[in-house]
Amino acid sequence: MRRFIVTSSKFKGQAELFYTAGGILCKIDCTSTEMSAVTIDHFKKAVPATLAGLIDGKSFSNDTTIIEAEYEVTFDMFWNDYDKKINKARCTLLWNKLNKFEQIKAFNAVKDYSRYLKKESWRGKADPETYLRNQYWENEYK
Repeated sequence: MRRFIVTSSKFKGQAELFYTAGGILCKIDCTSTEMSAVTIDHFKKAVPATLAGLIDGKSFSNDTTIIEAEYEVTFDMFWNDYDKKINKARCTLLWNKLNKFEQIKAFNAVKDYSRYLKKESWRGKADPETYLRNQYWENEYK
């Protein structure tokens, strides 16, 4: 996952763009800006769908600055996405033992895991502690 911070004289604050390891746009976050709904619409249309398009620099005007930032996933992000809130203290300890790469993988796999559970409705959702301890993010959910 790659994260980019976008600033411009056309809006206050900073927008964030997230691209997958394969270079595909997966998220646009404008919550840290003071953009109007119309400006957000124009901004989203200008953002290239691929990392290659972003790097070529033709999508934005000259007064736009794009900086790559470290992508970090916090425990709170994981905890909020994982719908089952059990044993937070133990989960925090397990989370802190993971390296940054494992944290990103664990966080990103939550959505795939949840989609899988919807299809396999007979299967119950694991406690978040079990998810972390048994590295459920390494499974392929189809």
